[in-house]
Amino acid sequence: MTNSIQEIDDEIRFIDGKHMQPANDSQIIRQQAINFKDEIDLHANNLEQKVLLDELHLCKCKFELLQYKRQKFSDLCKKRTRTSTKIENGERRRR
Repeated sequence: MTNSIQEIDDEIRFIDGKHMQPANDSQIIRQQAINFKDEIDLHANNLEQKVLLDELHLCKCKFELLQYKRQKFSDLCKKRTRTSTKIENGERRRR
């Protein structure tokens, strides 16, 4: 058991191909906390990007819906204008 703990300590001290000074437990815990915080920050950034992409997609959908409604309104106005012109022309013919 002592050998395995010593091996783990040696692995912790050997980072990026450089042999570090022997670290005490508080230094190891501090480094692990920093690494954990970095992982959390990275995950948070990924989630934030996903939220921004979802919001962008929602805005695009809203824009397309507004364009569709605008086109339908425009078509309806044209249809009403043609209908009223036909009615006016019909009344003129009757007179």
